[in-house]
Amino acid sequence: MFSSSLFAGVVSLMAFGATAAPTAGLQARQSTTDNYIGLNLNSTDLDIDYLQTFRVSYANSSAYIGQIKYQSYAEPLVIGNFSGDDNAVSFLSIHASPTGSQQMYITPGETQPVGFSVPHGGAPQGVSTSGFSFGPEGALLHNGVNNFYACQNAEQAELNSYQIWWWGAGQPGAVSCTGPIKIVAGDACARY
Repeated sequence: MFSSSLFAGVVSLMAFGATAAPTAGLQARQSTTDNYIGLNLNSTDLDIDYLQTFRVSYANSSAYIGQIKYQSYAEPLVIGNFSGDDNAVSFLSIHASPTGSQQMYITPGETQPVGFSVPHGGAPQGVSTSGFSFGPEGALLHNGVNNFYACQNAEQAELNSYQIWWWGAGQPGAVSCTGPIKIVAGDACARY
């Protein structure tokens, strides 16, 4: 009985020329005006079968590529879009307590891992948190230079992972490095 009443109601509306309300336009999942950027490695120097991903991850206040992404303390490194004149790289970790914006930094003139400030806090003295950009070929740069390297110690080798370093003063001890590597902007929502 209910289904025949419903059918009669639909037929009546159609007879009177009723139409559905216009629907809002569909929006893409991500656009070029989004406020967030996923970072990825674009390189033939490293083996994707070994790393299983070219997605850059955040862990232990630094940046990594590789299977470290499977560790409970790691997460995708999704940064805020560059804004203002300083071109700082900002990040909001789900593992920080209290949750707060962190700034990526490098140490000019030294070969050190890329670091991140503490949430709601400043970066250490002598580091640079500004001057980042993407160059004409898409690579992440600092003051127009790509000195980002993929470095690995024995512990990271066990995880099939590399830590991202800023190469400012030559080969560091106890790690092997490849680079410069090309870190590029990607879809912040991609899962790979």
